[in-house]
Amino acid sequence: LLLCTTSALYHIFLIVSENRYTWLNDVALKLWGTLGLGLIFYGIYYWSERKRQRELAAVRNTLGGAPKAITSVKNIAIWLGIAALSIAPYFHDIITERYLGVKEWVPNLGLQEVLSLSDGTIRGFSSYRVLLLTLLINLFAQIMWLGWWTDAKYSIYKPFLLVPLGSSFYELSVIVFVKTDTYLNKPDLKFLMILILGILIGLSYYFKNGELPKRQPSITDVVPQNRTYKNHMK
Repeated sequence: LLLCTTSALYHIFLIVSENRYTWLNDVALKLWGTLGLGLIFYGIYYWSERKRQRELAAVRNTLGGAPKAITSVKNIAIWLGIAALSIAPYFHDIITERYLGVKEWVPNLGLQEVLSLSDGTIRGFSSYRVLLLTLLINLFAQIMWLGWWTDAKYSIYKPFLLVPLGSSFYELSVIVFVKTDTYLNKPDLKFLMILILGILIGLSYYFKNGELPKRQPSITDVVPQNRTYKNHMK
């Protein structure tokens, strides 16, 4: 996941430092950088897991059982999927060229023709490159928010992750259903929707939290011997 985070932070750096039109934004550099960082992160993970296995060798010899494999087909598939996701913010640079369109080596599958509208735009965007950039950045955000929401599990802030999750899903819907030039894509409407969604989630959380007991039972209330030991210590 650090690979995706690094990719996002690097592109924010390019925008803030006004380096989008310099060699720092070269697609080959970013691809090789992604590959290099991926190998470094994998190496650190593998080394730390090997070290942990060696430290637990004595425990395994006592209790029995073979050590769990560090890598598996499932893990490798997940790592490759995350690595592929990390190139989403600059995938448009891979298959298109600024001001020129789709690169020559990309096979013509007829996607541009299918996505073109009668007004000459590509699903409401000025070019296929801009469509790819906007769509994949929003998809990148949607997957990250969804992953955080799933991983939050019993965290107290989990319900409020539905606000950015719903916002990114709305942005994707506007693109997919070609509503970018309609009122549905106006910032005031989207801000109002986020505000309403946040208030509804906050109210729901407040009233649900009000149903909880005012005082949670302590361990001394549940386990008698602990209470006896505590009285004895007094």
